[in-house]
Amino acid sequence: MKNSFLIFTVVLTTACAAEFNPDLGGIDGSEASGEAGTADTGDGDGSTGDGDGSTGDGDGSTGDGDGSTGDGDGSTGDGDGSTGDGDGSTGDGDGSTGDGDGSTGDGDGDGDIELNCGSGTAEPNEVCYLQPYVIGDIEYSDAVLVSDFDGDNHTDAYVHEEVDSMSTMFLGDGAGGFVAAGTAPFCTLDGTTSMRLGDFNSDGIDDVVAFNGYSVCITLLDGAGGQLGAGNQYLGLDAPQELQVGDIDGDGNFDDIVVVDISSANVHVFEGLDAGVVDLASSSIPAVPPPSALAVGDLDGDGRTDVVALSGGTGKVTLFLGGSDATLSETATYNAGPSSDLAVGDVNGDGLPDVVVVSDGLDSVLVFPNIGGGELGSLYSVGGAGGSTLVVGHMNGGASEDVATAGGVFIGTPSGLLDQLAGLSQFNNMFKNRVSLGDFNEDGVQDFLVGTMVVLSNP
Repeated sequence: MKNSFLIFTVVLTTACAAEFNPDLGGIDGSEASGEAGTADTGDGDGSTGDGDGSTGDGDGSTGDGDGSTGDGDGSTGDGDGSTGDGDGSTGDGDGSTGDGDGSTGDGDGDGDIELNCGSGTAEPNEVCYLQPYVIGDIEYSDAVLVSDFDGDNHTDAYVHEEVDSMSTMFLGDGAGGFVAAGTAPFCTLDGTTSMRLGDFNSDGIDDVVAFNGYSVCITLLDGAGGQLGAGNQYLGLDAPQELQVGDIDGDGNFDDIVVVDISSANVHVFEGLDAGVVDLASSSIPAVPPPSALAVGDLDGDGRTDVVALSGGTGKVTLFLGGSDATLSETATYNAGPSSDLAVGDVNGDGLPDVVVVSDGLDSVLVFPNIGGGELGSLYSVGGAGGSTLVVGHMNGGASEDVATAGGVFIGTPSGLLDQLAGLSQFNNMFKNRVSLGDFNEDGVQDFLVGTMVVLSNP
């Protein structure tokens, strides 16, 4: 089947109402204009302007090679001065804006403004982004999904709006652009809290399950932008939350639904029946205290999906291994301290999925490395900026998966996660189900969809 992405949530604190222009690599009008050979603010020898003009000029009076402003030895735009300087603070070779290793600027001179990047090309332990842009006018999205919904081999986006429970499909063009295609043919439920991808009829095409805390609504998709059918099923649980989808029974289909019932303190598995429905005679296993977050992945390498549960208030992390009869068995517990979210991903590139946790108490990211056989190794802490949730994926083209939180991006390496790079304002106040990853411009690395805000990675 096509790749399915784990879905997480983010609340936007920045809104950009401009339209995306792929030629500029960002929001229309965000780039400075000029003739070829012109430099941006923070040019290496002047503060603004042309390679041979009067402003930032190599021989002119302003930004001059020998003048007082933008001078090779002057104080502004200077080769050693404070603005536009080779070692100063703005447009600097090592400063914070337009910097060779700083957070904002056209580091490689390609006309695109990069964020959290120096040269404009991601180094092995670096990640670069282009200016964020908005793909649609949706007041508040409570769930986003990413997949090739119309079969054109480009990644599309589906956004569900909480306020009026409307849903919109945005079709990707493979270059980072999107076109709103109207209301998506997916069934939703009143009070939808999350949506997941799965293959519920074994045809190798992503289907969609919506969840509102009591019922699931499964839509079977035809892979060409339409649907084959849809239907609701009431799960019959008292207080369900935290839905995930996986192949618990190892039959090759991602159609088994895992749900936490906080009333009974159980984790339930509803086995997929290959016809767009699940077996309501679920299996269950106690989980005390009730988990506040779930993540799924094959941690023991047996071809079946396993479940990691986080009881956030206590920091208890429980590993449940999947069985051939769509049951779970508890194999180990670990302690992460008070935490808010977790995910599964291979952050050291050894082929084994690790467990990553956002720590509330330490305001950092914690990693339990997978040591094989369904066991996790000793916990280690990375960085000093956590958040309330996280997302894992290939964000800079390396073999290891990387981690993004509200506090920044942590780069995966063979020795594990590195300290975070500065975060983007679009990732502030992250919450579940509103951020997803997909390669929207088909450059080989995953980009962010944050509500209706797209942030492109720039390898």
